[in-house]
Amino acid sequence: MSNEDSQLLEYALGNLAPAELADVERQLERSPDLREQLREVRALLGTVVECTEPSAVRPEVRERLLESVRQESALEGFVVRLAELFDLGVERIRDILKSTHEERRSDWERPPAPGVELLHFAGSPQWPPPDRL
Repeated sequence: MSNEDSQLLEYALGNLAPAELADVERQLERSPDLREQLREVRALLGTVVECTEPSAVRPEVRERLLESVRQESALEGFVVRLAELFDLGVERIRDILKSTHEERRSDWERPPAPGVELLHFAGSPQWPPPDRL
């Protein structure tokens, strides 16, 4: 397999670094033959996928995947930003977000609009910061 073939395969698989990716895309713009080769590589890859038996997922991989979509984990990416925004600790924000998944939401207000619920909570005594007024 030539370097060009290898690079085309890696391009089709999405494995190229940004500089290599840009280089291959420039070559593809200039070369109808290379675009045809890419179509053939993609067709071949599709055939390989169709002929491959699914493999069993390792238990630890499955657990990591499931953990990433659990309700408690789904909002974890917002914790630090919300803590900064409301000038609260990370654990306090986690507690607030956890309440969005509880069965009983006694602290939540149900306004007249359907499908909308509000949770009132206090930020820190310094909130909002003067630059946000």
